[in-house]
Amino acid sequence: MPWEGSIQKDAYHPADACPELSEAQRALLLNIALEGPVDVYGAHKRLGKRHSTTDAAMKRLVEMELVQEVGREKSKRGASDAEKIIYSLTMLGFCVAILLIDDENRWIPAWTVRTIEEEKAMYKNDLQLLSKVVRHHASLHPKLLGGICEVVGQEVEYSRKERTKAWVLLTALINPAEYTYRSKFWPEHENLFEERFFEKLLGSCEWPHFRDDIAVIKESDVLWDLFQDYAKRERSRLEGKLEGLNCILKGAE
Repeated sequence: MPWEGSIQKDAYHPADACPELSEAQRALLLNIALEGPVDVYGAHKRLGKRHSTTDAAMKRLVEMELVQEVGREKSKRGASDAEKIIYSLTMLGFCVAILLIDDENRWIPAWTVRTIEEEKAMYKNDLQLLSKVVRHHASLHPKLLGGICEVVGQEVEYSRKERTKAWVLLTALINPAEYTYRSKFWPEHENLFEERFFEKLLGSCEWPHFRDDIAVIKESDVLWDLFQDYAKRERSRLEGKLEGLNCILKGAE
């Protein structure tokens, strides 16, 4: 998603970090991301694709650890004791879905957007999609994602003149999504998302809008507590680094 108020072509996509997905796998992943957990038959009906195609896509997403079984329910189809398996996103699947949504408008040439209203509609649509993914899958990180839902609310707003709550919190998901997916082989990769989210927010501390962003985070007690905990860890890390730099400089005197 380009920076607020602009339409640009970046030289690099975070989506380049994503795995190669077939059209059916991509469609299924985004459908689960945007519409919530589903079984294979339900996904087949949602997408309007052949059952065998949807089944194969689901199996592949499970193999790639992008989707996981989250429950079983009695099926109304087939044998009386038949069960249907319900699937939802893993944290890695959540990250890939965020990157795929961001990818949709990243390469839109400026000349294809004819009016300011079209531009606003495009960015607002992206924010609405990101918001839907967060709402459907907040259980993956109840405190962080739940706090974002609390602040953003049901109505997602976009403005060319100011950084809305949705813009501050939802666009901040893109960088941690990329970083977490790239680090998927680390045992603690699921803990990286929160760290990277607040690192991204703290990275703008020298910009004029930083205090406004802080005010947005403070609207959720949970988010503010998480951010303060992160800030304490970061301060401790930087103090240790500063001590090392002072040691080096004293040795050079």
